[in-house]
Amino acid sequence: MHGVFVAPHALRYGLFGFIVGVMLSQNTNDRNALRAFTALASTTGMDPRRVLELGVDGVEDLIRVAGLARQRAERIIGLARMFIEGRLGDWICRLGVEEARRLLLSIKGVGEKTADLVLLMYCRLPAFPIDTHIRRVSSRISIGGSYSTIRRSFLEVLNDVEELIAVHVKLISIGRLFCKPKRPRCSECPLRECCSYAAERGGDSCSKKGG
Repeated sequence: MHGVFVAPHALRYGLFGFIVGVMLSQNTNDRNALRAFTALASTTGMDPRRVLELGVDGVEDLIRVAGLARQRAERIIGLARMFIEGRLGDWICRLGVEEARRLLLSIKGVGEKTADLVLLMYCRLPAFPIDTHIRRVSSRISIGGSYSTIRRSFLEVLNDVEELIAVHVKLISIGRLFCKPKRPRCSECPLRECCSYAAERGGDSCSKKGG
């Protein structure tokens, strides 16, 4: 699952709840991530102090359905401590993008995708999270390379937050519905006219059309 699908439910719980929601979305499916998030939220209101009071065992019991419960619980407890101690809060959204990103990446359990999701979806700052769907679609339309390379490619042409969100969500949808790892539905894909991968499979492409 990608964190964007938890975001609508997590945003109402503030930055702490949002980060927890994205953490729970990692390496699990939509339904289980949402069930785990809802269980924790209904018990604690996503208040860092109430989460900390539960302890690792209590959090683990509530989020077990998401899998990797012990590891996730330990990271959520660590995150709660950061908020309680004032080392993390909404104030990060007033920092520069790169400074805020560095701070987020210093949190255990927060990688590049999670950091960029927080920046884009919560802080409404220009960032571009790359998940497996976006990486696959990007590679097939000849925007390949490392995470940072793909991210930079999109940020160089898009800087409006709403546009970034729209493209981000659209590419995930395309990756899920059309640009699948196996048996991609190239003939139905809205990007087929500009896709080198589709061209190799016998479809149309920008290069074949001369544009």
